[in-house]
Amino acid sequence: MKGRHRFYTGAQYEVSGVGPMVSTAQWEHLLDQFETHCSEGLGVITGSLQQGLPKDLYAEAVRRVRASGGRAVVDSHNELLLHAIKAQPFLIKPNRFELEALVGQPLTNQQNIVREARQLQERGVTWVCVSMGAEGALLVTSSSVLKGEAPSVPVISTVGAGDSMVAGMAGLLAQGAADRDALREGIACSAATVMQPGTELFDKETVDRLRGEVRVTQLSM
Repeated sequence: MKGRHRFYTGAQYEVSGVGPMVSTAQWEHLLDQFETHCSEGLGVITGSLQQGLPKDLYAEAVRRVRASGGRAVVDSHNELLLHAIKAQPFLIKPNRFELEALVGQPLTNQQNIVREARQLQERGVTWVCVSMGAEGALLVTSSSVLKGEAPSVPVISTVGAGDSMVAGMAGLLAQGAADRDALREGIACSAATVMQPGTELFDKETVDRLRGEVRVTQLSM
């Protein structure tokens, strides 16, 4: 309108609906199907839960994946993640803030993050990947600590960046890739997603271009 000006602050707002109620029969049926499809493969468990669902549902999903010979990947937070950890998933992918909330203290440097990741491994988690935004990500495995540097890209929206990292890592792990390659793929997918507006996700061409810009090094700690 004439005389009006638009100002773009770069702020993002998340509007989340409550969602429908899910009956016990429905979520038990879903778990049965999930277990069948994940048999001897990867089972990715991510996001929040509808109201009324048991808080240990993700833990039960992890147990079922493990019982079927598969590997469970969990990307959640707070109580859901805490319960899932007790079931000993293969991989968890909190961001730095989520890990800080989980352990109840600020993690101001890489040494602090790795220390907490090692403690989670003592509780049965095999791999811990902590995403750190523009700083990249740390992947702590049983034998190494890998640091992946995020490529410098224009950030349009961070919605879906964490999910994209999990998708990239899971996709390569399902193909038998090494930890280093899985981390590189996850960071490339995440970086490609933040370049998209709104809820748009990465595209293959951008990931292919960014993959070579992701530097992965092994840390001595």
